[in-house]
Amino acid sequence: MATLYLFLVGRHFLSPQLELFPAQGYPQPDPQNPVFLQSLEAFFNDPLLRIGQTFQFILNDRSRTFAGMYKIHAYLTFITLFMSFVPSLLKDTSPFKGAYTLDHFLNSLGIVAWAWQAATLPSASEGNDVDDPDNE
Repeated sequence: MATLYLFLVGRHFLSPQLELFPAQGYPQPDPQNPVFLQSLEAFFNDPLLRIGQTFQFILNDRSRTFAGMYKIHAYLTFITLFMSFVPSLLKDTSPFKGAYTLDHFLNSLGIVAWAWQAATLPSASEGNDVDDPDNE
């Protein structure tokens, strides 16, 4: 787990905004003025979130049940992701286009994985723990 965390932290510091598709029409931000809290977010929040999601995907796969969020949340998040790509699919001619970064790609990959697991795995049932004495 520590190796995965260090890898994700290193990825954030070596390529924090690796643009797979560069932005068009927006002015470039000032690289001389990084915000301290944003660097802390890149160091703690993003790698830990990805590690948690990865372990939840593994746990869901091994237990063959869907847990970690409501299924409807996974479906709606996937629909929102799909709808965010509709303008580019319809030949949007706007001069302002946001960059598609590596972080966007990883978030999209996670959303697709959540939706796939929600669609294919049964929900985790609550209260059926055989080791719990209250359930007898």
